[in-house]
Amino acid sequence: MKNANIFLEWLNYAKKNYNSSLKSEYDLCLKLLLDGGIYKYIEESSDFFKGLEYKKLKQSILAVINAENKPTKQNKELSRLFPNVMLWVNAIKRKFI
Repeated sequence: MKNANIFLEWLNYAKKNYNSSLKSEYDLCLKLLLDGGIYKYIEESSDFFKGLEYKKLKQSILAVINAENKPTKQNKELSRLFPNVMLWVNAIKRKFI
């Protein structure tokens, strides 16, 4: 699944289960999705992903999203940047993988 689809699905989920603790992450994700800036934000906000060429960055992030739920460095870093998104993604993985 593409990152944009994941963020869009999470936004739909968050909207249905909205509470004040989701507001800043919801607003950030919506802005990044509308601006097409998900990868740029991750690259600029993460020492782990910083400096990766776009293709490798994208592959690395998609691998984390689609892999088993394991506490890898990549998974932890995405969880730091998008804690509620990754909680949701990892909960789905635990349920279906």
